[in-house]
Amino acid sequence: MLTKVLLDTLIAVVVYISLLLVFQDLITFPGAFFSWRHGRRPVPEGVERQLMGRLDNPQKKIEMWRYPAAANVSKKKYVAVIFSGNGDEIVGFFAFQKWFSEMGITSYTMNYRGYGSSDWYPTAAGILADAKQVTDYALANEKISPENLIVFCFSLGSGVGSYIANLVKPAVLIMLGGYTSTINVAKDRFFVKFLAPLLWTRLNSIDNIKDLRETKLLLAHGLEDREIRPWHGEANANSYQGIYKKVFMLPGVAHNDLFSQCKGQLQEELLSLLDTTEKDGHGEGK
Repeated sequence: MLTKVLLDTLIAVVVYISLLLVFQDLITFPGAFFSWRHGRRPVPEGVERQLMGRLDNPQKKIEMWRYPAAANVSKKKYVAVIFSGNGDEIVGFFAFQKWFSEMGITSYTMNYRGYGSSDWYPTAAGILADAKQVTDYALANEKISPENLIVFCFSLGSGVGSYIANLVKPAVLIMLGGYTSTINVAKDRFFVKFLAPLLWTRLNSIDNIKDLRETKLLLAHGLEDREIRPWHGEANANSYQGIYKKVFMLPGVAHNDLFSQCKGQLQEELLSLLDTTEKDGHGEGK
């Protein structure tokens, strides 16, 4: 009897581990599944939507949105690129683009592979390649240099945004609810931490952040964040060795409430940074 119980338990554990490994991309990129279920969702008014052929395969498309600075505010000499979370396609994170628009900043964002109208299957390497392509397009299309670029990233996007920041060295990196690495996120979860070495979706923020020098860092994390534990935000902030950082560790704030709770403070800090930079004669573009 005991032998049968042990055997059944072993089989259950093996099945559980196998399912986690096989379906880890669904766990990492749930928005790709929900995007398929939602179907084509309306594009908000004012968004300039483009399907851009991927560099490695022009037949496969990246869905990219450009949202211009609002007409009723003074336009800044800066442009933002936004890398959002994994739980929804970019229509679900449109508040980020509206926020920038209301500050007079034009922004670009993209759907990860498998999300919305972006083709193919989400992988870390594919998402990073697409992010670089969209960033290069934004710089060229707006005729700006990286010193006029703002990189904004939230949740899963922190590994993407920090990668881009390390590559192009923008004026500012804004990170909300970011992780040190996807491996460390897995290690925080009791039932999957022993599988962390086997995960193939590997995105890393902390190593990208520690290499930044001239890029200013604005970082926010909720102290009640159960998706990405607060220690990730603290570790990312401590790894930064650049010229300026401002960190908001917010008591009582959970992961999905973070932007709504910190956007006022972030806006005040960002506008102050941009105004100071322009007065110092930097941020003038090409």
